[in-house]
Amino acid sequence: MLGIVTAGVAPGLALLSYFYLRDQYGSEPLSMVFKMFIFGALLVFPLMFIQYVLSVEGLFQGDFTKAFGTVGLLEEFFKWFILYYTIFQHISFDEPYDGVIYSVAVSLALHRLKIFFICLPMDFRTHWAGHCCLFPAMRSLE
Repeated sequence: MLGIVTAGVAPGLALLSYFYLRDQYGSEPLSMVFKMFIFGALLVFPLMFIQYVLSVEGLFQGDFTKAFGTVGLLEEFFKWFILYYTIFQHISFDEPYDGVIYSVAVSLALHRLKIFFICLPMDFRTHWAGHCCLFPAMRSLE
């Protein structure tokens, strides 16, 4: 279980630290970056509920409309909503690159926790666990 958690979270934290360390003009407060990371992780639960309701209702039936309806509309709107209402008016948001750091924190946390919930019911000895937990670091940059 610890291996699944580590394999699921480590790529996201590595990418977040990469973007955080690339800030040349002034580092952001770690407390605010961590706060955005937590908010992004908490977005998983309402998004999963709304996506479940939409799948049960059959609102998006085709693969194309399902992909753009659930990912494009819901996930991106909720990420924008968190960023706009929590960080946009904050005093530490003073450079254009700050928006990149905070949005990367929200996005990585959201997708890392989603991937963790996908990998949770799987057995770590199967090849699917490695596929779900180790390789989707690139998917977190959506």
